[in-house]
Amino acid sequence: EEPQVCLLCVGGGPQLGELRRLADELGLRRQALFTGERPWAEMPDYYRIADVLVGNSSTETQGLTFIEALASGLPIVVRYNDCFDGIIEDGVAGSLFRDESGFLPAVRAALTPEGMAGSVRAERRAGGLAVAAGMSKETFTQKIETVYSAARDDRGKSLT
Repeated sequence: EEPQVCLLCVGGGPQLGELRRLADELGLRRQALFTGERPWAEMPDYYRIADVLVGNSSTETQGLTFIEALASGLPIVVRYNDCFDGIIEDGVAGSLFRDESGFLPAVRAALTPEGMAGSVRAERRAGGLAVAAGMSKETFTQKIETVYSAARDDRGKSLT
């Protein structure tokens, strides 16, 4: 049995009209809600009401939306992109799929009773929060300070 789902599409973009038309054509307008662009300050509310964040972009460059979701404790199901290497690991904070054939199985698995079970969600939440903590401004600042200190020390050595 397929899980009962509602698609919440937050934001704009060049394909928004096409997605709305597709939802109409498929008779899914009651299951698909398109908010349009929303103020950034509202985004935590959207993350809180979701069960999973799904991303199928093949051109992701930064993944900031995914990091925000993970910081909110929301599991993710996203298409693998090498920009995620060292950041998002399959099975830790969610699931990664590699191509269109892996998309629906990954989403279905996330929405099954097993995927929604408290223990699995707690593990994914903890994994996501750990990933997000590694991306915090404090962690970033500490890493930059370490790089600059090493560069300063190396420069000082070369001058003597």
